[in-house]
Amino acid sequence: MDFSKGTQSIEVSVAPLYGGMIEIHTDAVDGPILGTVKVTGKAEGDVFRTIKTPVKNTRGIHDLYFVFKGDKDLFYFDWWKFNEN
Repeated sequence: MDFSKGTQSIEVSVAPLYGGMIEIHTDAVDGPILGTVKVTGKAEGDVFRTIKTPVKNTRGIHDLYFVFKGDKDLFYFDWWKFNEN
């Protein structure tokens, strides 16, 4: 991902089942955390919604890793986008 203009937030489109977390790491699956998105709600698997969350201002070119965490079936994940500075 090219963050030449920097970034201030991320938007994700999800449909919760049991909810969970999305950690966004840079450069490695266990690399620095750019941000964390908390997905709440239960049994809404057919209702997609957009969640906007602030992230660390990052510059340069980085590989991205989305790490999904939770106890059960988390959520459906449709799309993501970063909002620039």
